[in-house]
Amino acid sequence: MRVWIILDIVIILFGIYTLAGWMQMKKTGRVSQRILQRNGLLGRPCRDKQGFYEMIFRPTLIFGMASVGVGAIDLICELLQTVYVVSLILTLVFLAVALWYSKQVSNAIRKYYL
Repeated sequence: MRVWIILDIVIILFGIYTLAGWMQMKKTGRVSQRILQRNGLLGRPCRDKQGFYEMIFRPTLIFGMASVGVGAIDLICELLQTVYVVSLILTLVFLAVALWYSKQVSNAIRKYYL
């Protein structure tokens, strides 16, 4: 039980970290160093920085919001010890969004970096 609570907190924190990267991207108009570093792209030449930015801007926002939302709702469910089906559904939703985001970033890297 405690492991799931810790996992929910980690998911929320990771979502906040992702949203912070997105806010930095929105403020500067460039891809966040956090995203580049996390994907091993820091210092590598990019064919079209604006195209890469546009391709990952919206998916980063969606992933960050989904992480915070799913983590928070699941944390509340765990603390209130409600129906575990809700936790299972939320976990599957988070995994689906995480896989989708990973695919979007991989496509952008393949298109603009490789």
